[in-house]
Amino acid sequence: MSAEDSQSEIPSEDHSEVIKQLSDAVFRSGLLLIDGTLKLTKSDISFYARPTPSKDKKKTNDDAEEKGAVAEQLVLSIPLQSIESMTYEFVLGKPSLSLKWKDNTKSFGRSNKSQFIQNGIASRDDRIATWIAVIDREAFYRDSAPASESDALKVKKHVDMGKERTDILDVLNQKDWKGLFQVVAELKQKKGADYDFDEVEEMCQKLVAEKLLVEDKVGGFFKKA
Repeated sequence: MSAEDSQSEIPSEDHSEVIKQLSDAVFRSGLLLIDGTLKLTKSDISFYARPTPSKDKKKTNDDAEEKGAVAEQLVLSIPLQSIESMTYEFVLGKPSLSLKWKDNTKSFGRSNKSQFIQNGIASRDDRIATWIAVIDREAFYRDSAPASESDALKVKKHVDMGKERTDILDVLNQKDWKGLFQVVAELKQKKGADYDFDEVEEMCQKLVAEKLLVEDKVGGFFKKA
């Protein structure tokens, strides 16, 4: 068997697989509230409006039609790579996920804000409070991970704590929440610095103690104090 054949047999990662789903969710846009389902895959977060069966729909022998079963309609799909910041908060007395993201389909990549509210009781794993850590990991892990194990060891051996502190404060210089994976990714992209994930987390905690940063209630998300 050739190397080419063996490579073709390696299954590719399925980015369309749903890893989290909230069946009783609400999409809030201004004064508009839409009931539906929120789904998270490794590539995007999507909201589907709950179908409303038409009252004057003619009955047929088709069971699906008799029950008014209509496919959910896609309202919004946000690529994880376009997310700039995330916030977990309570809206209308209910837990919610607020996203600030860049719409690259528009000219100049306009920033948008979208809010998703958990309307009912969800399973422990699908509670919206657990989503931001997963989104942070899926959106930014590839950009935050060291190129190799040897690079990771070099990072641990040659950390300039003063520069790391300054760089972190520079990346977190606005009031937007950012997860650790996003912070490490931005340090790499904007500062050209391959900081170790654990070192960044430790420094962020120190800056929280100094009241220069604030940590989200869920944990692992930081912003300027």
